[in-house]
Amino acid sequence: MDENTRTILTAPFRTNQIKQRPGSFGATLSYVEGSAVVERLNQAFDHSWNFEVITVDINVDAGEVIAHVRIAADGIIKEGYGSSQITRHRDSGEIVDLGSNIKAACTDGLKKAATLLGVGLNLYQTEAAEEPLPQSRAQHSEPPPARQSTTPRQPSAPHPSQQPAAPSGNRLTAKQKSLILKLAVEAGISHTQISQYCQEVYGRTVDFLSKADASKLIENLFSGQVKAA
Repeated sequence: MDENTRTILTAPFRTNQIKQRPGSFGATLSYVEGSAVVERLNQAFDHSWNFEVITVDINVDAGEVIAHVRIAADGIIKEGYGSSQITRHRDSGEIVDLGSNIKAACTDGLKKAATLLGVGLNLYQTEAAEEPLPQSRAQHSEPPPARQSTTPRQPSAPHPSQQPAAPSGNRLTAKQKSLILKLAVEAGISHTQISQYCQEVYGRTVDFLSKADASKLIENLFSGQVKAA
């Protein structure tokens, strides 16, 4: 698995994609819906991945459906088990919609298998979930001004010929640049704005980022830390 794919898979989800539900002993658990996981896998593998349901165990006595599923991409295979409670009519006790319960168990299995690729793994790690989201090097070095704007400022970014180049052989890949621009557009950020943001945070425009800085920017775009003005 290449570094860019790994960055996409492990990037934090946006705040509006993270849901909460009651857990055991009064705890509140964070999770993302199956559609968000499918979207992330599509982004990482360019829609070239497979999902297979291996077995479905319907335990009527226990009131539970267990699904064993498998996902495969880039020669990598991961498996997971998902579960869902069987829905019954409140008065009669009859099973209401077993098909939906099976689907829910398979989706749960998909999410569990995807965590083995790093998708949403931090949501299953309490300590990681309590830690602050990653910050840029510039934010680590000194507290940033109170802003999230990516509006270009004067003076404008240096001409390309004056840009500090990333170390030889370490310049961002074409795939990284394409993904950055795609995510920026989805967030309503123009090419000029994202270039100005990179200039302010990394000291280079998009075209001259290093692979490491590009990975960090992709991560921040996924998590919603970079916003349009």
